Amino acid sequence: MEATVSLETAEGNLYTYVVVGGGIAGVSCVEQILEYDSNAKIILVSSSSVVKEARSVTRLTKTLQDFIVVESSLKSFKDVHQSVDVIHDHVASLDVDNHILKTLSGKEFRYKKLSICTGGRPKKTPFCLDSPLLLGIRDTESVHNLAKRIENAKRVILIGNGGIATEFVHEVKGIEVIWVIKDDSISSHYMDAAAAEFFVKSKINCENGEEKAEPPENSNNPVKRQQYTLSSPKLTEEKVEGCVEPGSALGPDWHRDLNLKGLLGKKNVEIIYETECCNVTLRGSEEQKQWPIYAKLSNSQIVGADLIIFATGVLPNCDWVDGSLRQEEGKGIFVNASMQTSANDVYAAGDVCCADWKWAKHWFQMRLWTQARQMGLIAGRSMYFSHKNTDVNHEESEEDEPDFCFEIFSHVTKFFGFKVVLLGLYNGQGLDPCKQQLTLRCKKGVEFIKIVMVDGRLQGAILIGETGLEETFENLILNQLDLSEIGGANLLDPDVDIEDYFD
Repeated sequence: MEATVSLETAEGNLYTYVVVGGGIAGVSCVEQILEYDSNAKIILVSSSSVVKEARSVTRLTKTLQDFIVVESSLKSFKDVHQSVDVIHDHVASLDVDNHILKTLSGKEFRYKKLSICTGGRPKKTPFCLDSPLLLGIRDTESVHNLAKRIENAKRVILIGNGGIATEFVHEVKGIEVIWVIKDDSISSHYMDAAAAEFFVKSKINCENGEEKAEPPENSNNPVKRQQYTLSSPKLTEEKVEGCVEPGSALGPDWHRDLNLKGLLGKKNVEIIYETECCNVTLRGSEEQKQWPIYAKLSNSQIVGADLIIFATGVLPNCDWVDGSLRQEEGKGIFVNASMQTSANDVYAAGDVCCADWKWAKHWFQMRLWTQARQMGLIAGRSMYFSHKNTDVNHEESEEDEPDFCFEIFSHVTKFFGFKVVLLGLYNGQGLDPCKQQLTLRCKKGVEFIKIVMVDGRLQGAILIGETGLEETFENLILNQLDLSEIGGANLLDPDVDIEDYFD
C-alpha cells in the first residue's frame, strides 16, 4: 500500500515516544504523555485515516468513568496537538534490540520508548464465500457499508452475541432480524440469563409488538425482588470474545448518525438460541430462490436473507510482532501492571495486550473501551516516568503496584437505550457457585439490579437503568464490609436508605 503521510516527518529521526495505533488506547497514551510534557517529541502511527478520542469524560465513582468516543481526522488531531507527528501507515516490523520501527511504506523510526496499541482485528468468518452479501462489522468503514446495504433489505441474519451485535438489534429499524447466537441468552459476554431476559421482555418483545413495557415515569407496578443460591456452575461460566480491516475500531456510540433502516414498516426480531452458522450459500436451488443468500445452521435449519452479518468478536492485532516480545495466540502481548512488555522500553495497551500480573480479587481483563483507555493512560504515564528516571531499570519497575483502577472491574455502557453498569465479579466470575447468594430487583421496562454475595460480603453487581447505586455498591465491594445482618434483600429494598446503615 502507498502510505499517506499527514505531516512531513524527518525520516530516521529519533523520537522520544513512538505510539502505534490511533484507537482509544493509543490516543489516550499520547494525551497522557502530553499532560506531563506538552512539548514531548512523539510520533503516532495510525493504520486508519481517523483516530478515536475520549470526550465528555464524567467520573461516576472512584473507578468508573463515562465518556463518548469521537472520531477525528489525522489532520484535526495534529492541529490540536502541534508537537505530535502523525502518519497514516501500517507497521511492518519491530527491531527491539536497535529500537527501530519499520512501516510497510519503507520508513524507519527510531524510538526511546514505544507503545503498541494496535487493538483487535475481527475474527475471520470460517467460510470461503467472497460476497458483498456477507458482511463483518467491526470498524468504521464496514459499518458505513452496512448502513448502505440495509437500506434495500427486508431481512438480515445476524451472527454474534457481543456488544456490537446487541446494539445493532436495538438500533436497526424497519427490517426482520434473525439473530443466531451460540449461547442460551443474549449478551452473555456481559450478563447472565436473568439480565438478558429483562432486555428481551422490556425491549425486544415490545418492539415486536408482543407486549408493552411500562414507561418509567408512569409505572406504579410493584418492584419484584428475588433471592436465591446457585446450584449449577453453568450459570457462572464466563466467555471472553475478543478479514483484517484497515479501519478504526468501533466506539461505544458507533451507530450515532447512521441510518440503519430497512424496507419494512416495522422491525421484527427472532432469536435462535444455542445455534451456530455452519455454512453460507448464494441463491441456487429451487428451495433456495426466495432470498439472495442462505445460512445453514447447526440445528439443521436453512434460513434465507438479503444479508448475513457477522459480529463475532476480535483477536489481538499483533501478528506483525515477532518472537522478540512474549505473547500468546488469542491472548496478545503480555504486559505487567505498568504496561511494560518483556522487551526494554516497549509497552502495550488495550485489546492487543494481555494483563500478566496478579489481579486484584474483583478485577479481570475484558476487551472494552473502558479498559483500553485506562491502559493507554497508564502506558503513557509509565513511558514518561521511565524516560525521566533512566536509572530505574526494567526489572525493578516490574514490581510497581497496579493502578487503583485495577482494584475492581467497572464498566458503564448502554444496551437497548438503558444505562448498564457492571461492577466487580458481576457474573460470579471465579467464585464457587455453591457459595454465591444472588439477589435481584426487577421492574420491567424500568430497571434490573443483581448483586452477588459470598459469606455476607458483596462481590459484584449488575445495574440496569438509572439506579443511582453504582457508587455505594463499588464502595461495598472495595471495602468488603460484612453485610450479613443487613442481607441482600434489604440492600435492594427501594424503601430502605442504604446510607443509613453506614452512618
